[in-house]
Amino acid sequence: LLDKLKGSAYFSSIDLQQGYNQIRIAESDIPKTAFRTPFGHFEYTVLSFGLTNAPATFQAVMDRMFRPYIDRFVVCYLDDILIYSKTREEHLEHLRLVLEVLRREQLFAKRAKCFWAQPQVEYLGHVVSSSGVKMDPRKVSVVRDWPAPENLQELRKFLGLTNYFRKFIKQYSTLAAPLTNLTRKGAFSSLDAWTPECQQAFEKLKCVVANDITLSFPDYSLPFRVEVLSDASLYGTGAVLLQEGRPIAFTSKKFSGAETRYTTGEQELLAVLHALKEWRCYLEGRPFTLKTDHKPLTFLQSVPTLNRRQARWMEYLARFDCTWEHIAGKINIADALSRHPSLHAAILAAPV
Repeated sequence: LLDKLKGSAYFSSIDLQQGYNQIRIAESDIPKTAFRTPFGHFEYTVLSFGLTNAPATFQAVMDRMFRPYIDRFVVCYLDDILIYSKTREEHLEHLRLVLEVLRREQLFAKRAKCFWAQPQVEYLGHVVSSSGVKMDPRKVSVVRDWPAPENLQELRKFLGLTNYFRKFIKQYSTLAAPLTNLTRKGAFSSLDAWTPECQQAFEKLKCVVANDITLSFPDYSLPFRVEVLSDASLYGTGAVLLQEGRPIAFTSKKFSGAETRYTTGEQELLAVLHALKEWRCYLEGRPFTLKTDHKPLTFLQSVPTLNRRQARWMEYLARFDCTWEHIAGKINIADALSRHPSLHAAILAAPV
């Protein structure tokens, strides 16, 4: 959603005032919203929060209104609008165009939640600036101060919040494994289920969320030099997408019970496969470098015999224009993402 912001220096954010309620429902569709209470029969005349098709309808309206500007200088997600520009003069012109659309469509913004021509703004739980995107410090402080969950509902709230920021977190899946295992039916039936391993994973997850990590925007105007550093261990996989040495995104995958029994080579190949699927939109159709500390993978294309699973994976990999390179494990960024011995037992307990 924010990939087009590379090179922008000025940002404005607009939040519409009760956005859904500003969209009128077609007269013929009003009876479809009817509901009855002890106080009488009621029907909505405007789009209401809670209607099944409300988000899709509202997004379609916003896309129609801003279609000429989306991906040029506007990002629109429901009632949150982001305007981005490279220069101040350009930004003022972009603001004028956006405000003209809102005036023409008779949509009103909430003044207290609008910010104009700023070097950085908050947008969808992130802080956006010319240097990239990072987590909202207010949400980071919420995670940092979160007490240990005492029931399944509290645990799911915590995991839901941290999962939203998983692209900033090295090896999120492996770190969170003891906690996600507790979300299985009956696993968190009492406080006795909260083991020292769970507490360690909980504290570690809060610690890594608190790190001030900034992800750079991909640069599509220059040759797209991408390196995927991928390493698999017995516990899971970790990968980082880089451009000119700067991180674009992190990804991770916890091995299932069956995947923990794959050969080392298959686990390494699975790590690569996961990374390429995750970042297909960046990598497909572009040459890039794929680095791994498992040297046999660099000779994979010359292997005369593959089993069915390996052949299926290789068929998918064939669509990418990648150059394989070997990197020593001790300098592999992703290597540390996938090795966490204290979490081993919890991960192996995952269902097949």
